[in-house]
Order: sequence, then structure tokens, then C-alpha cells
Amino acid sequence: MPRAPVPPWDTIPDRIRIARTRNGWTQAQVAGWTGISAAHIGQFEAGRVPSVPNLVRLAVGLRVKLDWLGGLDPRGPWVESLESLR
Repeated sequence: MPRAPVPPWDTIPDRIRIARTRNGWTQAQVAGWTGISAAHIGQFEAGRVPSVPNLVRLAVGLRVKLDWLGGLDPRGPWVESLESLR
């Protein structure tokens, strides 16, 4: 039996891109907030999976839940405040 296609939001690279573009942010802006270079953010969006420390930085910088960004929580990405990340 063939596998069902993977929805575009089911990969870490796609979730990074979705979180960034839904807010209208550039890769350079996210780079400034996270301390990760814009080149690396572009690589992450193109398919390179970030390390766990970089994934945490991205979740904070993109203001999304870490478990959503990592693909563990399908309910939704957005956090109400940075307090919920503690």
C-alpha cells in the first residue's frame, strides 16, 4: 500500500519557514533574534535539520512552541507569551 503524502507542515524545515513567513519576517531578522546566521536559517528551511540547541533558539526567536517546531505537537505553533516557554 503506498504511503500518504507528507503534509507540507510535517517537517522541521517547513515548520521553520511557515513560522517565519506567517509573521512576515526575513531570514535576516530571525538571525538577529536567534544568533544563528541567516545562511544557516536558509539551510534549515531548505532541508538541513538544526541541532537541538539551534532548534530551541529558533523556537524562542520565532515565538513558537518547541514541541510543535520539532514535530511532536500537531495542535499549533503559537505561544501566548514568552513566559510559557519557561
